[in-house]
Amino acid sequence: MARKTDASRVDQAEAEFFSAVQALVNVRRRPLAQPIGVICGTDAAYARDRVVAIASLSTHGKFSESAMYRGQVTFPYFPGLFYLREGPAVVAAVRRLSQPPQLLCLDCHGLAHPRFTGMATTIGAILRVPSIGIAKSRLVGAQVESGGEINQMVYDDRVVGYATRQGGPLRYWSPGYSVSLSELLIIIKRYGLICLGALAESHRLATLEIRQWRG
Repeated sequence: MARKTDASRVDQAEAEFFSAVQALVNVRRRPLAQPIGVICGTDAAYARDRVVAIASLSTHGKFSESAMYRGQVTFPYFPGLFYLREGPAVVAAVRRLSQPPQLLCLDCHGLAHPRFTGMATTIGAILRVPSIGIAKSRLVGAQVESGGEINQMVYDDRVVGYATRQGGPLRYWSPGYSVSLSELLIIIKRYGLICLGALAESHRLATLEIRQWRG
């Protein structure tokens, strides 16, 4: 994930314009294939103005391929517009895979976002691949305890995702592009550990690569 930088570098008109762009992509356009055999996890690592993005592909539960993009990052971190900072490198990495995934998992938010359109939604729409966000920290909303392993996340009087400790630490799951809340629940139950594993592998490879590049 990105190191936060000076948001004052973003002009107010830019922030409003790019926020409006986000609103254009929050549309369900493709059905989610079942069963899901090809799942991609993505993550990026940074060293000053350098970025390494990794896309790790899991085919029927086994890692089959990874693709990398190394480049420069020029857009600062701005709350709610993270897709402008990490999105270009992530998209480039996914496009270097030899086959498109059926599901894209990103270390960010989708519906659980101030405008209900986080980076997971935007990137999925650009790639036209169903996507979900699996974040380590909460951006908006509150967890509604149910007494079970999966709790709803509610924001602005609507359910925007789920919180779960499946496979380890607390994670916040939210639908991105072309994934409904009901489908997300199925994904968590049937493919959750595969999704988390793909994210962990992409994080490991990105961190390793940025250390070597920095050195």
